[in-house]
Parts: sequence; C-alpha cells; structure tokens
Amino acid sequence: VNFKKPGNNWSVTVEKGKVPTVDGAITATLIDYANNIVTLSQTVTVEKSEIGLDRITCDSEDGSYNAGKELIINLEFTKSAKFDGDAPKLLLNNNAEALYIDGSGTSRHQFKYIVKETDTNIPKLDVSSINSNGCSWVDANTDAVFEIQQSEIETLVSNKKTLNQRNIVIDTQAPFVNGITCISAEGSYKAGKELIFKIEFNEDVNVKEENNLKLTFD
Repeated sequence: VNFKKPGNNWSVTVEKGKVPTVDGAITATLIDYANNIVTLSQTVTVEKSEIGLDRITCDSEDGSYNAGKELIINLEFTKSAKFDGDAPKLLLNNNAEALYIDGSGTSRHQFKYIVKETDTNIPKLDVSSINSNGCSWVDANTDAVFEIQQSEIETLVSNKKTLNQRNIVIDTQAPFVNGITCISAEGSYKAGKELIFKIEFNEDVNVKEENNLKLTFD
C-alpha cells in the first residue's frame, strides 16, 4: 500500500497483485512537531468478485409474437453495473434490435423489442450480440471499467443461460391456404348427404368461431 500527500490531502493506492482479500480498516497515526498524536481509522470493504454478464432473460411469456407486440429482454450481471455514454443495444438473431429502457446502476438492465412487420420470422428468439454503441461499461460499486466480450455470450448459450431455452417465436407473416381437398369418397351425392373437406395451411392456426367458417363454391 502506498501513501501520497498532495497538499493537505492523503491518498492510498493498492499495488497490483497486493490487493487485500478481506475487509478491514485503514489506520493512520499523525504526529506533529510538538509530539501531539492523533489516530484516524476508516473501515473499508474489499471488492473481491469480478463483474460480468450472468444471464440473458425475457420477462415476456413463451408464445408467438407478431407485428406490434413488445418483448422485454434483460441483461443480468453478477453485480450492479452502469454504462457511461450512449445507450447500448441488443442485436437479435433475426437481425432486429432491442433498445435500452431501464436499469443502469443495477444488476438488471432492461431492453425493449417491438416486433415490426418487416422483421424476419424466427422459431426461437435469442440475443446474438451486444452493441455497446460507444458506451463504457462500469462496475457501479468500484467504478472499474469492464467489457462484455462476444465469447461471454457464446458461453451463456453453451450453458443454457440465454433465451435459447425459451420458446419465443417471431411470426410476422399471416398464414395462407396451401390447398383444399375433399376427403369423402368419390361418387354421387344427393340432397342431405355430407362431404368432408380438408383445408391445409402453411403453418399451424387456431380457428375461432368455428360455426361461422364456411366454404363458398363457384
């Protein structure tokens, strides 16, 4: 530990490799020219853990999301973090972006993704990368600057700590009919007889108000 006295102020710096591993106190004893003695003590907390990205989560439920729907995606850190500068962005695996909305200074930073009609459909939404947008990530407790490496996100994916464990589907395309076929046997049908038709769509659909679904023949 090194002490410096610029003017009437004292500063304490810790040499690299000699960081204390337990909490404690810094005590200084001052003696003036008349041998008057005063002792000062200040309790200090040693920051022992490094900050990093812990997981990526989503507050929204599993399901299919079309244009206009919103999803809240979270970066969760091991400790409270903040950023200095312009707000970062999340790049998603359908090439869309989630924009920062809240949380700087805490361990949970929130981003909002609003699905657009032009967004690419994806069966499992996830975060591909983080665009720092020129900002600096800072430990909110120590003001130490840190970076989020792409390898950290890849590790989270491997450890199943991202959205790839969820079932969040982006589907901006309306379903369409692939074909209509009659599955009743061939033959002649008179009044009162029934024929069964099958409609095939390009994707799974839910039919509401089934009694109002009708086929019109030319």
